[in-house]
Amino acid sequence: PFNRNGGCIILNTELLKSYNLPEPTCYADLLKPEYKNLISMPSPKSSGTGYMFLKALVNEWGEEAALTYFDALTENILQYTSSGAGPLNAVLQGEVAIGLGMTAPSVTQLNEGRPIKILCFEEGSPYSMYGQSIIRGQENNPAVRDVFNYLVNEFTYENNELFFPEKIFRDKDYTIENYPNPIVYADMSGDTTDEKNRLLDLWDH
Repeated sequence: PFNRNGGCIILNTELLKSYNLPEPTCYADLLKPEYKNLISMPSPKSSGTGYMFLKALVNEWGEEAALTYFDALTENILQYTSSGAGPLNAVLQGEVAIGLGMTAPSVTQLNEGRPIKILCFEEGSPYSMYGQSIIRGQENNPAVRDVFNYLVNEFTYENNELFFPEKIFRDKDYTIENYPNPIVYADMSGDTTDEKNRLLDLWDH
């Protein structure tokens, strides 16, 4: 693996204050009627970020409870975005007060002075793992090996140092200002292609 991409709850603190609304402290809070049309989440059908939130809650609560939860949450969702970056952008633009999105780019915006806050609820940070490989038969292609060696020996370290400090190395740790630490990770077990396709067939939002 070269990257663990974690998810978080992103708050526009100024917008919440302008509506005189409290900060949510758990997933159940997001169902409160005062947050109607103030929440954005990526669609699990088009976004890996959206799917990891779905899968994390299925693992934590069970399939029926998780799907029932998202049915209820839909009443407060302004928009299911097509990409994982959509909720953060909506929060930054003041379109919504709460986004379910990616931790790393949210930390970057926070460190640039944007009025946001990053939360991880008690169920933990959902995440996806990404790896690097060479297609069989291309192992001895010099151009392929040059790119692969760059990714493994340079890019991976720079990427984790600058953006994704979540633990992937046994013997190396990175820290970034305002990045959640320590991170409690959600249970993402059973995250297979067949399981993903099965759950997405049940998603109707």
